[in-house]
Amino acid sequence: MKRLVLVAVLLTLSTPVLAQEASEDESSQVQWRVGVSYFGLAYRPAIHETTRISLALSEQVVTSLKNNEAYGYPLLLGVRFGHLDLELTHYDFTLPDAYFDTAFVSVVPLAFRSKYGTLRRQENELNAAYFFAFDGWSLGAGAGLRHIRTFSGDGDGVSSYVYDDVSTLGPQAIGRLEVPLGDFVTLRYGFDLFYTRGRRKFESVSNLIPFSFIWLSGAHGTRGVFFGYEHNLSLGFAVGNAEIMLGYRYIRSEFWFEHYYVNGLPYSSMFRANLNAAAIQTTSHPDRVEGLYFGITTDL
Repeated sequence: MKRLVLVAVLLTLSTPVLAQEASEDESSQVQWRVGVSYFGLAYRPAIHETTRISLALSEQVVTSLKNNEAYGYPLLLGVRFGHLDLELTHYDFTLPDAYFDTAFVSVVPLAFRSKYGTLRRQENELNAAYFFAFDGWSLGAGAGLRHIRTFSGDGDGVSSYVYDDVSTLGPQAIGRLEVPLGDFVTLRYGFDLFYTRGRRKFESVSNLIPFSFIWLSGAHGTRGVFFGYEHNLSLGFAVGNAEIMLGYRYIRSEFWFEHYYVNGLPYSSMFRANLNAAAIQTTSHPDRVEGLYFGITTDL
């Protein structure tokens, strides 16, 4: 009888300790997840703002960018270890036929339509956040790296073409909020503040007379800079080990060039206009991506 009482007392005393150890083991488990989504978006690149300002110098009025809707398929790979969450994401999209209308402000108005050719944007992120658990919700804070690449090109590639490629990389600070709304629904909000900087490759060849060839030069070369933020708001609906997501993303940044300089061959008034455009190119202009997305993530 004494032995049974002793065993019962030991089990009673050890139960909280065992429960705590089980909880710690559960919180320290490594949980991998993968995801894919459909992102329907509208893109308003900084290049259109510089075009509008540049053409305004020659008394031309430029409309807003048309046919600037696209879609992408963001990919996600994440892992959570206790309170620490690591996440790698990627997406890209292309605007193949974006255009704008231009009209001369003169005695004899003249209007025409211009195309940018191919406009492409790509983003990659690697983030780490530590989550603090509160009563019914979690708050995460951390940092990461963001890579932004923009590309524009047009022409036949032989007699005339334009090639403009900007690839930037930089740090970002991130904040995350997770609020369960019942057993199967979770509200999530993410905020990123980023600064990226990187090289620009630019070349333009035209068969106009005089024959023109423009290339980038300068002691350090031209650098493109993005400084901005992202809002990401979503609802997640749990279905077994998977989660269906409905959300909205808004990415807004200021873009400008550093060490902007171009040379022309041969030199003419056409190229002097390009050189005088440095003041426009080195001034920041807004660059925006926004849209709704639908996706799914699943635990591995």
